[in-house]
Amino acid sequence: MKRNMKIKTIFEITDADIDFIGAVTSSWHFDNLIAFVKYKNLRKGVLILVPQSNMKDDSRYRISDSQVKQYGGLFEQVIKLSGERLRGDGLNILRQLPSLWRRNGRPLYILNTFTDIGFISLLPCLKRKCIGVWVDEGIGRYMSKEAFVKTQVNTNYDDRYIPKLKKQIKRFVSDFLIHNKIEFFLYEKKDNLLFLNPTVAENLKQVYTDRVVPNNDTVKNVIYFKDYNVVSDKIHTELLNKIIPLIVESGCQLIIKKHPNDINSSFDEKFEDNSDVKILRNTISGEELVVRAKPEVIISGFSTVTFSSGFIFDIPVVSTINLYKQHEELDDLNRSLIDEFYAYFNHNANLLFPNNEEVLLADIKKNIVNYDN
Repeated sequence: MKRNMKIKTIFEITDADIDFIGAVTSSWHFDNLIAFVKYKNLRKGVLILVPQSNMKDDSRYRISDSQVKQYGGLFEQVIKLSGERLRGDGLNILRQLPSLWRRNGRPLYILNTFTDIGFISLLPCLKRKCIGVWVDEGIGRYMSKEAFVKTQVNTNYDDRYIPKLKKQIKRFVSDFLIHNKIEFFLYEKKDNLLFLNPTVAENLKQVYTDRVVPNNDTVKNVIYFKDYNVVSDKIHTELLNKIIPLIVESGCQLIIKKHPNDINSSFDEKFEDNSDVKILRNTISGEELVVRAKPEVIISGFSTVTFSSGFIFDIPVVSTINLYKQHEELDDLNRSLIDEFYAYFNHNANLLFPNNEEVLLADIKKNIVNYDN
């Protein structure tokens, strides 16, 4: 696996006998890429692993070698970028400009998220006809433009204007080079509600069921997906201390799945002596865990898998987001996001949004099969 790539490498890759180039950061991006590749029956391509920008060690690469190896000969080449952008010089790009007028042959699919990783998605289009594919990048993809703007807090003058100019230039070049674009998103927005995209959902479900062998043991599971940087560990701990006795009484094991960025070991220590609780961090993706553990019910607040599992796997989900609003520490942005996503998903019968702890426990209890009490 190569650690970095230069602009020249991009042009060499484009000449190869491949069907796609995909740039991904997270396991969710990777799974959506695989779903699209299988949906279109693409034979071979190049995978570019883009590091998580806020991490400095090897944990910034969220797709492991073992995940990639599961797909054997699908990838002609796998390249790890050392940073979020390509290394190279503009001269190599200028040398390829004449080829714009003689692009032919079968199209090359360029798979990417909306994350800005420079011109990685555009350079191959200088030599081959390309079809751009925007894959789902997680629940944050569906926040309103107003909410997204609030998340982009910039105080420096240049930071406020230069990125906007770069984005406009990239969009202009993208529209010029890629005439065909496909959105491969899990949800479709209609009348300000989010509904499942059945094509994406079925192909994603097939990816997980093909890849993961479910547990055959008789232990019943409940999964708590601990979201990251929404509320404090104190609030999560208080909620779990209310939930755990109910789970134990039902005869289930509680699996707490932490966000990959969550490296706070003090939270783990609070539950490490409880044999009925199992804490997982970055050992498996959330969707794979759902297939493997076959939970009776999922409990969580803001987590991509919280919503995707309720739709894709037809598993009841109890969301804690309305309970978060009772705490003063919740900032204004997350309060508005809670209202936004509640409005998006409240129409779905598989997703429950209790407003207090009593209803929370009742919702969990009624979704555990054969709960004896």
